[in-house]
Amino acid sequence: MVDVFLYGELGEMLGDRWAFKARSPAEVFDAIDANTDGRFLKYMWEKEKRGLKYYVFLDKDPISENQLLINLESKEEMHVVPAVEGAGDMFKKGTFFHDLFRDEMFQIGAIAIGAGLALKGLGSLPWL
Repeated sequence: MVDVFLYGELGEMLGDRWAFKARSPAEVFDAIDANTDGRFLKYMWEKEKRGLKYYVFLDKDPISENQLLINLESKEEMHVVPAVEGAGDMFKKGTFFHDLFRDEMFQIGAIAIGAGLALKGLGSLPWL
């Protein structure tokens, strides 16, 4: 079982905490989408078209877009954090996000979740 935390507007809209028995981040995203009547992937796709992407962490370790199929068997937590340009003090040392993820956030690129899943054939994007 992996606890999933959604941050920002995404968490406010769909719920900020989920728990799933899933094999990969892609399965987690499909499960959230199924439990929100398709609103998750639609939201992600719309935000990506406007340039917003997300950082995804598994037990505080960042993953890249090509790791959406990584095995979650030994993972306890998954965090989906918006990569907001101009976030200001949100990620400065001593803040919640910096303390939670240390400097790792800035060593990886943000993930285009909706597009990444669609390209892998794992998400259904009926609004395209």
